Amino acid sequence: MEKTLQDFYFKTYVYDNVTNYGTRNLQEVIPENVEELQEIVSIAIRDKSRVYPVSTGFNWGMGSKIPVDRKSIVINLSKLNKIVEYDEVNGVVVLEPGVTQEQLSNFLKQKKSPFYLDVTGSSKETSVVGNTLERGISYNSLRVESVMGLEVLTGKGDIIKTGNWRLENSKTKHSYKYGVGADLTGIFFQSNFGIVTKMAFKLKRFQEAYYSVQLKFKSVEDISDSLEAYAELFEEGTINSIFHIANTERAQGAVVPFMRKVLKENDCAHDEERAKRLFMKVINSPWVASGIICGNRDEAKYKVKRLKRKLKKYAKVEIMDVKFIERVFKILSPFKKLGLYNVLLGTKPFRFLYFGEATNAALGSVLNHDTFLKHEKLAEMVDGAEKGFSYCLPITDLSKDSCLEMVDIVNSTAKEFSLDPSITLNPLLPNVLEAVVSVEYPRDNSQKARECIRVMQERLNAKGHYSYRTNIKDMDLYFPDKTYTDYLKEVKKAFDPDSLISPGRYLPEV
Repeated sequence: MEKTLQDFYFKTYVYDNVTNYGTRNLQEVIPENVEELQEIVSIAIRDKSRVYPVSTGFNWGMGSKIPVDRKSIVINLSKLNKIVEYDEVNGVVVLEPGVTQEQLSNFLKQKKSPFYLDVTGSSKETSVVGNTLERGISYNSLRVESVMGLEVLTGKGDIIKTGNWRLENSKTKHSYKYGVGADLTGIFFQSNFGIVTKMAFKLKRFQEAYYSVQLKFKSVEDISDSLEAYAELFEEGTINSIFHIANTERAQGAVVPFMRKVLKENDCAHDEERAKRLFMKVINSPWVASGIICGNRDEAKYKVKRLKRKLKKYAKVEIMDVKFIERVFKILSPFKKLGLYNVLLGTKPFRFLYFGEATNAALGSVLNHDTFLKHEKLAEMVDGAEKGFSYCLPITDLSKDSCLEMVDIVNSTAKEFSLDPSITLNPLLPNVLEAVVSVEYPRDNSQKARECIRVMQERLNAKGHYSYRTNIKDMDLYFPDKTYTDYLKEVKKAFDPDSLISPGRYLPEV
């Protein structure tokens, strides 16, 4: 008797997505290894079953595990969680899609590696491979730039490797991604052309000296005025990381839940309003940016002076040696009820994101306080949270006018829907500014937030501030060019002729 998908680890259950894209019976198959995955895909090809691969399913605000085509069976790749290779000389790891940020970070610590994973602020349990394939942005860099090659299972059932990795005896298979001929790596980012089974990923090397930089802006106009100076600092190499510029809603949403935890541990009043008051008293600014300057000691000291000289006319610049911050904690530890101490301790998880410390602290913005305090694997609790959230992720050029226009569209649209947007502005490159915009809402009133995000994207697109990734409901906003889309469909047919893999995701139906 021929095998079916139900012969593998198969589940059918009601899935309630945090973004309220719908409650339905979700069918999910969970392969134990790449061999099982190949077998599953072969059965899907035979039976013409549509499948929707997810790495861990923690793509919150974008769809999580929910397929665009609701008849698709989810392939949960979380058990494919091997760190297959570690090159301690070149700082490259080969990962399966189920490897989480925490798993890889802990692995590198155990190895006492001179390299670290550049993490995102999402959660400990998110997939490194999954986020990278979505072109995720970490605290110091664009993750796509770290990809040295991919192993991919196609919709034909074939396994291919990209870059120099396809040449098995190549001395540079994980250190130089380009070889003779066209490189296929890029077409598997934000596409439904295949299932990535392994990724060769370049890590970051620890530096000798680190300085924590905080910039306090009085207005978004001051931010926009500073962008030209920022671009210059970026181009000349003074700035080593992505500076994350957060409005009050974003900063409070991220830090206050962890502050409440710290206040409770120190036997202080820890209700939300007290935590917010303490935080704002110390921050005392509607927009605050954080980043890192690093290098050898002399180089880092010069960079700090250079940054301060260029940006002090736009923002209050506060710079501290990271090692000194740790000494401050020790000095203040006997005075645990001091507001300053609790604010500093509450922000600690976010400062150490820059050094590869994955954290769940940000999840406190959507989880209730008791859940946030009690549970270790918080990522698993988010889809059942009392609050929901949706994202808009526009990018624009690094100019004053574009920055102001983009922020104005976000704020004015959210105001029309009586929502308070959380905004982070991220200068990614000398000429690119990205925004992470989210709106929160009670789970029983998701329609308004989804409509707000839809309208926000339409208005931003009309002015040229297109998003670099989007949720499963708004894919149609990003394929206006029929000729381009037709070519994408031809590529899809080459790798997945029956259109079985993730139909509707990043490509209109073939």
